[in-house]
Amino acid sequence: MKHLLTLGCLLLAAQSIQAKVVSETKSPVTVKKGLSFVVTLESNPTNGSLWHLNEQPDSSKLRLEESHYTPDSNPHGLVGTGGTQTWQFKALNEGDTVLKFAYKKSWETVEKPEKIKTIAVKITK
Repeated sequence: MKHLLTLGCLLLAAQSIQAKVVSETKSPVTVKKGLSFVVTLESNPTNGSLWHLNEQPDSSKLRLEESHYTPDSNPHGLVGTGGTQTWQFKALNEGDTVLKFAYKKSWETVEKPEKIKTIAVKITK
């Protein structure tokens, strides 16, 4: 499965939130303090595997605001169609931190997940 990593920055403008893509499949992500950004990874829970935050992010730097799974459109009702998992984080304080994701079956306690994705985050003024 090919990973899709989309990083976006959410900007507050005239009381509406607009998403802005700042990078695709690149690390580090640079985001300004007080703004939010989105991480999206391809996933296929029909085989039991999902992306999980391998470690909680540094709470002094980032706050997880929301996460969800969106299935791909499946007009033919095919079994095994995947989708995307999305996490939105808010940058709280300046500095560097790392997000670590693991692709694994939630009921397995494996030390080495199927896949690992590490994203460096740089928070600026």
